[in-house]
Amino acid sequence: MRYPNSFLWGASTSAFQVEGHLNGPSEPENNWGAWERQGLARRTARGADFWNLWREDLGRARSLGLSALRLGVEWARLQPQPTALLEPVALARYVEMLVTLRELELEPVVTLHHFTHPAWLGGDAWLSRDTPRRFAAFVRTLVDALARAMSERHVEPVRHYVTVNEPNALALATYVLGVFPRGLAKLGRRSFLTAMNHLMLAHLYAYRATHAVYQELNLERPVVTFNPWACSAYSYDRMLFDLLRPSTRDTGGSRAQWRESGLNRGLDKGVDKFFEWLLPSDAFRELASALGRHEDAVDSVAFDYYGPFLSEYVGARGLKVHPWEWPTSPARFSDYLLARTRGHEDLPVFVMENGIGTPGHGPEAGRRPDQLLREVALEQAIHALDESLSQGIDVQGYFHWSLIDNYEWGGFDARFGLYHVDYGPRAVRTAKPAVARFQSLIWERRLA
Repeated sequence: MRYPNSFLWGASTSAFQVEGHLNGPSEPENNWGAWERQGLARRTARGADFWNLWREDLGRARSLGLSALRLGVEWARLQPQPTALLEPVALARYVEMLVTLRELELEPVVTLHHFTHPAWLGGDAWLSRDTPRRFAAFVRTLVDALARAMSERHVEPVRHYVTVNEPNALALATYVLGVFPRGLAKLGRRSFLTAMNHLMLAHLYAYRATHAVYQELNLERPVVTFNPWACSAYSYDRMLFDLLRPSTRDTGGSRAQWRESGLNRGLDKGVDKFFEWLLPSDAFRELASALGRHEDAVDSVAFDYYGPFLSEYVGARGLKVHPWEWPTSPARFSDYLLARTRGHEDLPVFVMENGIGTPGHGPEAGRRPDQLLREVALEQAIHALDESLSQGIDVQGYFHWSLIDNYEWGGFDARFGLYHVDYGPRAVRTAKPAVARFQSLIWERRLA
């Protein structure tokens, strides 16, 4: 089927995961720095070196036939000290990236927070009531600076912002699973709930700040959203979105619809009940009191789709498995899209991340236990998009995770990129077979 010319075919990256040059001597430090020094996570060092090789990677995105690229900004690099001023060299480079994207006719989608924060905020930053306001102040300063600088260069400012990437995954990984860095706080439900509250407040305040800047500068209204990790458990996924809209803030109806959608079968019914206990709607009292009665605090339906059916992880030895062991559910992607968007038909839909991991080393390098190939996974995902579009779901963008191999939260073993990265001195990129397949899938839908 033919897709609209305005459809955003994209790939995603994350600043900390691809830039390199963080947490070393005389380098900006984020909340992963302590774990790197203690040997609890592998040092990022140069990594994929996107900080220096970004221009070539943007060219790769263009030659692939993409029309958009999602990239992040590293808060610790832009604000290495608790000052209101942004580090000028880092700011100038991010501006150059965004201007170049415009020149290449690639729509920039900017992620303002992707799991990391400056080390000076402390290991338990999201347990502090001050952090959402600090983040919003940073966002306001940055968004204003980017918009002014891009306008001065005679290119259109950023139209799409993601405030907080996967707040549900960040809180769970930090305070329930314990696989992300934290300070002295104990693992458990109390810390998890506090972090979730503050991350959602951070989205709300950043949403307001971004819109305020664009209004003050008399710019076209941007699309500002957040992207939870897709999950079949209502409380852990869609509820977070429903709470931000006046039409669905009373979540009872949405919860009932979700359960009737068929997403929760067998063990997933129990998973849904568990998360209803772990994360009840009345736990978001701070968010509820901060929201205006008729305030709508999200501009699009956005999410990251990997393996949302947690019951499938039981057979994969639980949630703490290698990324190449994550179950995938391509056959149910369109079912999820339908359930996720019901009641929000007035908003555009963006798949901000979708992809699979493969092992990067050892005798099974490149091979998943389920033998699924990246190019096949891409085909399955895009066929699900075909079905969803034919059903009238207003999907306006698909972003593959990721453009290049990246630092996967503690190491380099898991490979998600369309382009392979050799983590040697030159960080050489090599196209994987999925590049050609993705390119053909895109062109088939442009020319149909």
